[in-house]
Amino acid sequence: MKPKMKLFVWDCVLVDYTSGMMFAVAPTIEEARAELLKKCSYIPDSDLNQQPEILDLSEPAAFVCWGGG
Repeated sequence: MKPKMKLFVWDCVLVDYTSGMMFAVAPTIEEARAELLKKCSYIPDSDLNQQPEILDLSEPAAFVCWGGG
């Protein structure tokens, strides 16, 4: 049986001029962090170690992220 996937959302991370967001779909937070590092070779430990919002993908979810300047 496949493990249940979850959506992990890190907000207010990867700050340059403004903050960014990171998303990963995985069964565990450890696997989510590993997937992020596959896509981006450098993520500050302070960002990667933050506790993300965790959403069970068996429930509907929506996100809105306004741009800014």
